[in-house]
Amino acid sequence: MRIIPIHYKHGLLALSAVLFSAVQAAAQSGTFNPYSQLGIGTPVSNPVVPLASMGGGFNAMRADDYINFYNPASYSAFNATQLQFGFETISITGTRGSQRRRADLAYFNQISIAVPLLKDRVGMAFGYTPYSNVGYKFGTTEQIINDTDTLDVNYSYEGKGGTDRVFIGFGGSPVKGLSIGFNTYFYIGNIETLKTSFFPDGFQSTNVQQISGTRIADFGFDFGAQYVVDLNDKLKLTLGGTYALGKNMNARRSVYARYFTGELVDNYYSEDTIMQRQKVKLRFPSSFGGGVSLGRKGFWSINADFNMNMWSSFRYANSQPEPLFGNAYRVSLGGEIKPNGKNQKNIFNKLTYRLGARYGNSYLLAGGKPFQEIGISFGLGIPVLSNALIDRKLLSNFNVGMEYGMAIPNGTAYTREQTVRFVFAFNLKDNWFRTYKYK
Repeated sequence: MRIIPIHYKHGLLALSAVLFSAVQAAAQSGTFNPYSQLGIGTPVSNPVVPLASMGGGFNAMRADDYINFYNPASYSAFNATQLQFGFETISITGTRGSQRRRADLAYFNQISIAVPLLKDRVGMAFGYTPYSNVGYKFGTTEQIINDTDTLDVNYSYEGKGGTDRVFIGFGGSPVKGLSIGFNTYFYIGNIETLKTSFFPDGFQSTNVQQISGTRIADFGFDFGAQYVVDLNDKLKLTLGGTYALGKNMNARRSVYARYFTGELVDNYYSEDTIMQRQKVKLRFPSSFGGGVSLGRKGFWSINADFNMNMWSSFRYANSQPEPLFGNAYRVSLGGEIKPNGKNQKNIFNKLTYRLGARYGNSYLLAGGKPFQEIGISFGLGIPVLSNALIDRKLLSNFNVGMEYGMAIPNGTAYTREQTVRFVFAFNLKDNWFRTYKYK
């Protein structure tokens, strides 16, 4: 009887070598990113469509027609209750040399509700959004040579799951111009990985599959502040900043093995052998940022933003620092314009047009140096009249955005990624929880 252990190859060179087979499998299975096998998966991009369409900046952005849950200080700007929900599609193309692979993914990315507690003074929001995604599937083949024969061994690696978070937050304006706020998050994660060694030609050989599961359940917090300066009767300047606490998250990790002969689908399993079951800590990174926005409400705005995520401090299951993670930063610039022309019969005068760009370093390291990330984005806000039948004419919006991005590694030995991302969201507004008097 032969028992072949699963090989643990930890390094970006090995990761890059299997990227193309991984992405090809991802396109077939619905998974999408082999780099998501590191840490807790690939961090989710900003799903708030107006912000994503303007380069992803959020620190100084406050509005009453969408929910910016990345800076809770903006909750004080709400003047009506609103529901925000959306989804996105991502197409990833990996290129290395003359090889090219593509994978596609679509998923629900947010739902949140905002309620003004004191109009233009105090507001709250609560909802759900993904935090990270895990999705990969790839394999390699090796030969084992002994005194009598040569055997092929197939190794397969698969992962799925991710981390989500639900939140509730409050924002208020204690003095004119200043707003502060906080969010409380509850993180819920379930990540499962499978590593299998299999003899394709040896039915008398014993094959091994190792299943690892990590369940995360803990709280996190972030804080925000914004200060609005009236430059004149029309122009407003907004300064904003955010800080998210780094935290040791509680998790449970279990590892067990299955031994089988024949094909995996034949269910020739032995009893599962528990190898490990314990409580662990995962260190989530802190982040901070600042931004500035200038605009005329209802007409136009421009914004600049900077954010830093301290991924070098990440720890997985009480382990040492992840050697392939580094601190990430992003600089973004964007703006929007609403024509609001006199000819309101022209639908194009009613739309909001958005444009943005971003540049920064990814949290992933290649040869000790970070991937460079760039992106351009644009989007539209389309007004929708709600509750017109009862003469409560509040404008809701359907927002759509598109971003083209690139992750450029250091050197040609690694894979360059191009992404095309479409984001969609409905922002439905209404004066819920208000009492109307009729005479």
